[in-house]
Amino acid sequence: MNVYIEPTLHIVDIDSDFILTTKDKNLKMNLSDKQKDLTYKLLQKIKLNSNISLLLEDNKSFESQMLQVLMKNNIVRLHTDEEESVIIKGIHCIHGKLSFLKSIQQQISTKSKMIESNYGQSLCLDDEVLNKKEIYVYVCRESLYIATKPLNKLNTYTVDSEMMEQYASFVLMEKLRDDVLDIRDTVIIKIDLTLYNNEIDYLITEQVNEINYSNSCLVDDKLSGYTVDFNVENYFPLVQCKYQGVESNRNLSSIGYDKEDAIRNLFIILNGSGIDEQYFIRGSHTEYPLNSESFLRKFINIYFSKKIYIHHIEEDHKQFKSDNMTIIYKGKNTCNEHTLFLTLFVNHQFEGKELKISGNEIINEQLKEIMS
Repeated sequence: MNVYIEPTLHIVDIDSDFILTTKDKNLKMNLSDKQKDLTYKLLQKIKLNSNISLLLEDNKSFESQMLQVLMKNNIVRLHTDEEESVIIKGIHCIHGKLSFLKSIQQQISTKSKMIESNYGQSLCLDDEVLNKKEIYVYVCRESLYIATKPLNKLNTYTVDSEMMEQYASFVLMEKLRDDVLDIRDTVIIKIDLTLYNNEIDYLITEQVNEINYSNSCLVDDKLSGYTVDFNVENYFPLVQCKYQGVESNRNLSSIGYDKEDAIRNLFIILNGSGIDEQYFIRGSHTEYPLNSESFLRKFINIYFSKKIYIHHIEEDHKQFKSDNMTIIYKGKNTCNEHTLFLTLFVNHQFEGKELKISGNEIINEQLKEIMS
């Protein structure tokens, strides 16, 4: 017989109240100090999965009565060895840390088996593979990640806590039991372990651009390896996007008329700066009120005390010059050439060089998977 405690259980024990609370229940109980102590010992005994058969048969002791209350309110659940508590549909194998997988195995069909794989331990749910997926699960301090491919970057962030892994296993099984997870090859599922309702985010991994950036894997610093913050004060009325590597000292800054414009320019300089990732740039179709040569000249003069010269060489072919920096832009609806010039200007990364930007060259149609 397997005995489980609801993983969201929290006890409020103060002079005026003794409350057992979970995400679904709040039980306020009037207990003596001795009864409180017996309640703690009962929960500890259940946590250790000790034999509680005698308590189930006994209906007189305080512990047995408390156990019935806990079971009635689904704070404690029992499963006999003969029954199959959960059968997971659509999944053939789960890869993860051994202690996490063992906690999963206790909750599912007895047909499952632990095997050695290229990724360490794996839990095989059954022998039928057709139309079923393998999933890779990573338990981190605040979140649970699920993907159909290995996320090697997360190995350094996984927790080494049996209690945390057990809680995460209950959360995962609840989501699978309720059939609310949309497991796809093009997304990484992130489940919040800090909130009682365990909110789910689907982080896309392909065709990431400035439009869908906020819903992509790039907003997660553990997956992307960097953080991005927006600032509307440093270069008002424009938006600044600040990029900083999590494990490196690499810092970049981009400027745009709005967040999407700033992200578009960030992607462009990342692509041109030896960064491995490639991004799909949609191009600018937005009519920005500030998008004019006169505004650009005034902006650079006010913030940088520099003068800029703009030459129209031919249609859709402009040359920007300021001190040692010359940029030739040629392209249609690839980006906004004015804010792109500002982005290159503030990074000083092309100082003393001539940079030719062609719309056909800077568009990348695929995102190189960050999971490699």
